[in-house]
Amino acid sequence: MEEQEGKEKKRIYWKDIIAKEEEKAEKMAQEAEAERIKLGKDGDDKGDEREVKEITSINPIADFTSMINDRKTDRVGEAISQMQKMIERFVESSLAGDLFDKAIDCLKGLREACVREDEAESFNKFAEKVKSKFQKGEKADFFKKMANNQITLITKHESKISSNVEQEEANAFLELD
Repeated sequence: MEEQEGKEKKRIYWKDIIAKEEEKAEKMAQEAEAERIKLGKDGDDKGDEREVKEITSINPIADFTSMINDRKTDRVGEAISQMQKMIERFVESSLAGDLFDKAIDCLKGLREACVREDEAESFNKFAEKVKSKFQKGEKADFFKKMANNQITLITKHESKISSNVEQEEANAFLELD
């Protein structure tokens, strides 16, 4: 009987050793990852190597923001163009409106960035295109959702440099033709 108890204790003992070694390895991996991130943020040569050059459907707003904020390379125009295509893709490939919320979030992010970057004309042309393309037909609910979220043209009050749209025109934009 004593031998069996000793064997059971031994098995538990080895499991504990293995578990401790796994914990130690996991902790070391986490510390190494934290150090790598810290060095990257502190300006190490290999620091922020992940330059975003393309907006993906997985996290389009983060990709868009990274491209807009890239001060090494001017990617504003490219980012705006890619985001516009992504929004259209979300709306067109949406089944029963399942991607409309994601498209609306992207549209809001695009609008904010266009105000900030004085790209109102680009946004306003795109908004007009979206309205003409999606206010009628099977995707009409998208434009209704856009109107409900008050996503309208950028006015000259918001962007003095790049917009010539009056507030009345922006308000009228949200009405169905």
